[in-house]
Amino acid sequence: MYLEIIAENYKKKVCQFFVPVRNRIARQYMDIFNSEIDFENPKRFTEKMWLLKVINGKRQKKLLQMCYDKYNVRQYIREKLGEVKGEEILNTVYGVYNSVEEIDFEKLPDSFVLKITQSSGWNIICPDKSKLNIKEIKEQLKKWLFISRNIRGTFEESYVFDGKAKIVCERMLLDENGNIPTDIRIFCFHGEPKLIWCTRNMSELSKWEGAHGSEPMGNTYDLDWNLLNVDLMTYPHREDIEIPKPDNLEEILEISRKLSEDFLFTRVDLYNINNRITFGELTWVHNGGTGRIVPDRYDEIFGSWIDIEQYLHYVR
Repeated sequence: MYLEIIAENYKKKVCQFFVPVRNRIARQYMDIFNSEIDFENPKRFTEKMWLLKVINGKRQKKLLQMCYDKYNVRQYIREKLGEVKGEEILNTVYGVYNSVEEIDFEKLPDSFVLKITQSSGWNIICPDKSKLNIKEIKEQLKKWLFISRNIRGTFEESYVFDGKAKIVCERMLLDENGNIPTDIRIFCFHGEPKLIWCTRNMSELSKWEGAHGSEPMGNTYDLDWNLLNVDLMTYPHREDIEIPKPDNLEEILEISRKLSEDFLFTRVDLYNINNRITFGELTWVHNGGTGRIVPDRYDEIFGSWIDIEQYLHYVR
């Protein structure tokens, strides 16, 4: 298995070395959106997401490595919000491990989440430890850890991996009904919140599959909590589903401002359970740049909020 991973990574690294970045981006953008990306005068949000993959790595590689890591980012949170406020919004950590062998499952609580610290979606959600197949979980974590430590140089954003990924075990977050809580994702442009995208799972039968189950929805609101008729990514919005405006919305927005002020674009993901805010993650390329925005006119509206003209030389 691991030899296959090494061979596949080698092929990708060769491609990265010999195929110019503009060619790679142009081809992938065309495959996804069936249109050409404008490198000289980009206007669309989706275009700028792809260009930011390169620009961010040229400008802020070390900072992005720190903030992408699900454990190391805790230091950044404390630095931006202060020790007291930063610690207040950070989730409880049960353990940090360099290898699967270091995890003592007997000492873990009945419910928890295991995450590869440098990954997107490589999480083990455990609502009931008694039902956990520990052997299978260990094998999965070993594979993910191996990939994460050897993935650098295989795609445009692989600079966020530093080869030192670990496993972190955190408290499992549940809402007042015992379900995975609604994700509040604040889209920040040059450190200023503009949109709030709330995602949740709608199926009780599959609520432990991934971050939002197998039937996710996503409602997008402006800063006054008006529902926008727009779909971001593949999650459809639901006008029949009311997501209440948080009582502490101003606090959510202020935290987002501070955590996004160092970046051109940041999606600040938070949870708000009984008006207690808990940090989720930071994302600099929404949906990896693959999410179509519907209706199409919003692609240009959101794109107009990101000014990257002075950085386009990185991809020319």
